[in-house]
Amino acid sequence: MTITLRQRKKGKGKIYLYLEIYKGKDVDANGKTKYYQEYEYLNLFLIDKPKTIADKQRNKEILNIANGIKAKKELEYQSGRFGLQTTDHKDTNFLEYYHRRTSKSKHCMRTITSYVGDGRKLKFSEITRDWCSGYLDFLQNKQSVRTDNLLKTGTILRY
Repeated sequence: MTITLRQRKKGKGKIYLYLEIYKGKDVDANGKTKYYQEYEYLNLFLIDKPKTIADKQRNKEILNIANGIKAKKELEYQSGRFGLQTTDHKDTNFLEYYHRRTSKSKHCMRTITSYVGDGRKLKFSEITRDWCSGYLDFLQNKQSVRTDNLLKTGTILRY
């Protein structure tokens, strides 16, 4: 997906700004290509052929605003692309998030829960370098459920 800031001359002396959001393309059975695009009009315009310093300055400010909107849209796309609903997860419960996002090892979930404590909530903001070091120490000293041996290195790395 690409987002491009476009300009369209409309009327006398105005250039309107809009975002073109390209979402990809498909080729149908007949070999015809269909492009998926959206347009978002910003309700911003530049003065065509500015004559005064104030008009030139205004155009520069409007372009800065439009580029800021474009950057925000790109950030929203990137956030969604990597599975984040918002950019601020510090108060979200990590255990619920982890449980929703992974269908893998139930053992890993149990291990994290036993380290954190049953019924306790673990917020993203609580996961620090020290917390991770403590969790690693916990794993290195934890005994396997099936045997009384310590967890193997591969298991620790997977968890």
